[in-house]
Amino acid sequence: MGYPLAGGAVMNVTERRSVKDPYRFAGIKWWAAKSVWGLMRDRDVLTYERMGVTVDADGEQWGYHTLQSTRRPEWPMEATPGMQRQHTATCYLYRPRRDINKTEIFMWGSIYKFGKYPDKVIYYGVATTWLNVVHCPKGGHAKKFSALMERADSHGWTPSSGIESEPEFLTTQTRSTITGSESASTGRSDSLIGDEQPADPFRPRISSSPTASFPVLGADRPLDRQSQLVLDW
Repeated sequence: MGYPLAGGAVMNVTERRSVKDPYRFAGIKWWAAKSVWGLMRDRDVLTYERMGVTVDADGEQWGYHTLQSTRRPEWPMEATPGMQRQHTATCYLYRPRRDINKTEIFMWGSIYKFGKYPDKVIYYGVATTWLNVVHCPKGGHAKKFSALMERADSHGWTPSSGIESEPEFLTTQTRSTITGSESASTGRSDSLIGDEQPADPFRPRISSSPTASFPVLGADRPLDRQSQLVLDW
């Protein structure tokens, strides 16, 4: 997914996926990320997460993924030397568009506790984190491939042929607005996996500022030329 992860674990599970509900999850996760270029301290987060599928008043199916920072005495803050606990509240909504065979992604969130760092550094870090949603198709494929490999190992299957080339994944166009201050940053991002832009009344304001060369930290190349990022200073 493009994150410079230093570690992670599922600390608690209260709801699990099933055959009938394959996207269901509820529990507590912990993960840590390395500092980029040494500009900030390494960060970790402890979040209560829920995932699933719901149906709106119009009968339209949506996927959702929510993260809310939590505190637990068994996993105290600042327990790891050199690591600072980050606080976040984030929600992702996924709307499948069968008419164009694409999936729209909507996101709203806040990230707190950066310390006394320049605003530009904070905004850059937050934008990088949230814009990594463009990697979700690759992440989904990777999870499926991992599950297939695990099943193959359990059955003792052997590969009959090698992979000659890397699979092609859907491209993602991202539109976002990000606002923030010295200690907090909030933003909203709307993405559409595919060639069309989402026609949605809640789409944020977009300016024509090009960001084709905007580097996403952890990515192997800049964003797609059609991607746009707006920072409200």
